[in-house]
Amino acid sequence: MFTSRERSLGKLVVERFRKRRAERINNLMVKEGAYWYDNFITRTSLLEGLSLLIPGLKFGEDVNDFRDLGNSNYRALLRALDKLDDHELQFFKTFINSHFYVCHATNNPAIATKKDMVLFSRRKLIEQDIKFNTYNTAYVDIAGLANDDNVFFSLEIGARPQKTIPGAGGSRFGNTYYKVAYTDPSFDFSSLYLFDQALMDIPQCKISDISEEAKAILNSRKYTRKSICFYGRKSLPALALSIISATRLLPERDRLVLLGCRTEKEKKRTAALSF
Repeated sequence: MFTSRERSLGKLVVERFRKRRAERINNLMVKEGAYWYDNFITRTSLLEGLSLLIPGLKFGEDVNDFRDLGNSNYRALLRALDKLDDHELQFFKTFINSHFYVCHATNNPAIATKKDMVLFSRRKLIEQDIKFNTYNTAYVDIAGLANDDNVFFSLEIGARPQKTIPGAGGSRFGNTYYKVAYTDPSFDFSSLYLFDQALMDIPQCKISDISEEAKAILNSRKYTRKSICFYGRKSLPALALSIISATRLLPERDRLVLLGCRTEKEKKRTAALSF
């Protein structure tokens, strides 16, 4: 039986380990991935493929610290939005207080003998000689983003999985879904990307309650790869603020429709079809 002091020390050790490991993996990622460098090649869609084909083609403005990048993006959101109106404040409070879960899809067993969920990145699977579907990770993820030492989850509202089997709108990564409450300390130093960094495709808005004009506006939004990254516990507020930022582009009626979502179903829809 551990004393309260021993438990506190144990939590502190685990927290520091997770923090340092996240920093090490993320900072190695931004050094190895060609897409993290800002230059005339990576800024030009017709040329950016060259940065994947030519090893060592990494020059221009780089990212020294991923956490700093995520925090900088969060501060930029706050500055751009300035004060929130009453509708935005109510949406923000309601949204971030939703029951958020992270969902991981896989065909590999993910439960250890002590009933703990153990997941491995692509690099760790290779190091430990564990068989897996190598096609799950595209070359652009490895060479362009160097994120293959990360484990990926989708962020969802509600405990029920939002995805189904592959071929029916589900995940290509596997048929078994594991969900964990986002409040779990394991995710204190996680990262959030608003959408797929490799493709940079805005989800096509299919929200039936807003006008075609609003859908066209949401579908035409532009972001950079670096601007959609957030870090740690600022990630969830950043997602809510990003949705608010998108609603400010819309006609007033459509803006209020999106900001007025209150039920779990409405919030799921707004989050999924905005990012």
